[in-house]
Amino acid sequence: MKPTAEKNRKLIVQYPFLTQILALPYLPLASKDHLKQVDDLTIKVEKADAQLMYRQGKNTGLEDRRSGSNSWSMPVEGPRNGQAGKRGHYLLAIDQDGHIINSINWDDKNSNEPIYAWHVLWGIKVGPEHFSDALYDQVKYLVWMTVEAWYEFIKGFENTPFGDFIDRTMTVTIYTAPEKGFSKLRDEANVYDHLWLDNDVVMRGSMRNDHDILCITGMLAELCHQFKADVYDKGMREIADSHPEYRIAASGQFGPVEVLVAEMCGYERIQLDTDTCRISFQIKPDSNNAYVFGMQGRLPQLREMVRTVIEYWNYREGGRSQFSYNQEVCVG
Repeated sequence: MKPTAEKNRKLIVQYPFLTQILALPYLPLASKDHLKQVDDLTIKVEKADAQLMYRQGKNTGLEDRRSGSNSWSMPVEGPRNGQAGKRGHYLLAIDQDGHIINSINWDDKNSNEPIYAWHVLWGIKVGPEHFSDALYDQVKYLVWMTVEAWYEFIKGFENTPFGDFIDRTMTVTIYTAPEKGFSKLRDEANVYDHLWLDNDVVMRGSMRNDHDILCITGMLAELCHQFKADVYDKGMREIADSHPEYRIAASGQFGPVEVLVAEMCGYERIQLDTDTCRISFQIKPDSNNAYVFGMQGRLPQLREMVRTVIEYWNYREGGRSQFSYNQEVCVG
């Protein structure tokens, strides 16, 4: 949407602090003369919830601001196919008068220590997970910003994948305070229900011996064991291997959950998908033990996926008939 679109203009009038935000030099910048230009602007307004409290940003392409980057976004389909992108995430705390009183970003130099959105509600960081000068009573809005710059992708690049500049986009989400207030919202939020999990979050947490992440890793492992014992070893693998002259492969739909099974280079991969989350398990060649291969989602969502398939497989009449051999299956 163009920055001057009618919807954007109305929201900028309604929330005047947006004028200041849009003028600030948030990375990544555009190229050449108009570094702060915004070619596409999306503004949304939502109510702050517990999931926001444990949201984390992930910058891409900003590691070396002088001479290129060793990471980038590169969509494989859609209108951005053939482009390489840089991305910056920011969270701002806005007070009653529309002033920015605090902000956080996800600069890679701090990536070994988790930065959650609720950190912006404190003025001073004393140490890991220790803060002072609470801002709860001063904050009226939280503003999440995603800034992206897109370039032509250079095939076979040596130093940088970024070719000619295409455009710079910005998505701004204004989170209004809940009726209970930000302090109560923070108290109700917890890492076990509201943290978005992926391989990077789990790996970094495990490397720093984060107690909560280690506990979550154990819970994910238990989900894997439960699925294998109650579903995969109770007929699912047999169906997937019903044509032994070909690779193990099958698929099925269990309510909102799609299950894909495929053998790749001797590894058996089982993937559970919904519209909002995913978890996959893997078994090594010549092994009977499964382990968590990857995930995208919050723990309650992942747990519900596994429970749903177990219910269909063991307790619903005709549930197993939804799963059949399918040589065309491909898992990510």
